[in-house]
Amino acid sequence: MAEPKPSPDDYEWGNIVGEGAFGDVVKAVEKRTGRTFAVKKMLKSHLQKEQNKKFVMNERNVLSKCNHPNIVKLYSAFRDDQFFYYVLNFADNGEALKYIRNNQGLHLDLVKFWTAEVVIALEYLHTEVGVIHRDLKPENLLVDSNFHLLLTDFGTSKIVPIDEGAKPRKGSFVGTPEYMAPELVKETESCFASDLWSLGCTLYQMICARPPFRGVTEYLTMKKVMEGISAISFPEPFPPVARDLIEKLLHLDPMQRPGSKSYADLKKHPFFDGINWENLHSQDVPPIKGPDVKFVWQEDIIKEEQERQERERTELREKWKSFLYPPENIVVSGHVIKKRKMSKKRRFLILTDTPRLFYVDPKKMELKGEILWDKTLKVAVKNDVVWTVSIPKRVYDFEDISKEASRWKEGIEKLQKSKNE
Repeated sequence: MAEPKPSPDDYEWGNIVGEGAFGDVVKAVEKRTGRTFAVKKMLKSHLQKEQNKKFVMNERNVLSKCNHPNIVKLYSAFRDDQFFYYVLNFADNGEALKYIRNNQGLHLDLVKFWTAEVVIALEYLHTEVGVIHRDLKPENLLVDSNFHLLLTDFGTSKIVPIDEGAKPRKGSFVGTPEYMAPELVKETESCFASDLWSLGCTLYQMICARPPFRGVTEYLTMKKVMEGISAISFPEPFPPVARDLIEKLLHLDPMQRPGSKSYADLKKHPFFDGINWENLHSQDVPPIKGPDVKFVWQEDIIKEEQERQERERTELREKWKSFLYPPENIVVSGHVIKKRKMSKKRRFLILTDTPRLFYVDPKKMELKGEILWDKTLKVAVKNDVVWTVSIPKRVYDFEDISKEASRWKEGIEKLQKSKNE
């Protein structure tokens, strides 16, 4: 007697655990066995376009070929009037990205182990099945009940003859810009080594919680991808052995990436020292925790300094706004001693982009004078403190209290040059 066809009635349906392009991923318990699965429910109405239908069918075709402990398993596929259903492993612990973000990166022991699991999954796809994944990223790495990784989301993957997979092949523009290999960005070509590029991006993010290629727009991100390793900023202190592997994986030439010719080359990289490649899935996963160090990016330091300066400019403008014209910005300012004959007065001197150079009594908040600005104005710095401004028939003598007299000369002469151009 033939077994009945699977149907939605075979399951107790639970919560939505994920969302895909064409529907939801729902936790479901098979009534007959009590086993828990993740079921992709894809609305048929979303699959009217041929390209969308191709992605869904492609995933089924790929997964039906795969049998690997680090690749999500397709147990069955069926349909009803509204949906296509794919019954898959239920990954109890969600996406790897969650742990990366929550811990602001991962401990190097865990990074090494999880990366090794991704490597053997790619090795299986490339050398035994003939599949280019084309969208490897932390969101597509699921964490099972024992904290091992499962590679998922094969909708945009490509099946190729194993002996031809090393050659770039024309295809669709697919993937996620932050992890796409440059050959995919430039020529919409992909090969097995395109996944190795994505591996390098994923390894970088596992360590420090950020993808290596980040732009304000997708276009700027892809522009950085085309520049390759020169566009990446490594935070300090980044593990040197990991950096070496990432730099090699992010080679612009696909055939120069370790693993492109032989996975033995990739596995013997010093980053993987201590990894026992046999039966990784049966080994204990290192503790799930963050890195031992706090990473600092040079770009963050620059950004923080720019933000600090902007705050200071805003506070400065707010304090002295009664002396400024509406569109006017302060270029240089500071406390000075203004000398005239035997008199010495403490003043707050302001140079603006109008340009104007004027001084205020900082106690009484009264405008005390303005130096006539014309082409003949000259600045002379005698030392860190003493400097002068000369105009026809008048010389102004100043002492800079902060001992940075040269900043006035630089600011004034820069404005003079810009106004003369």
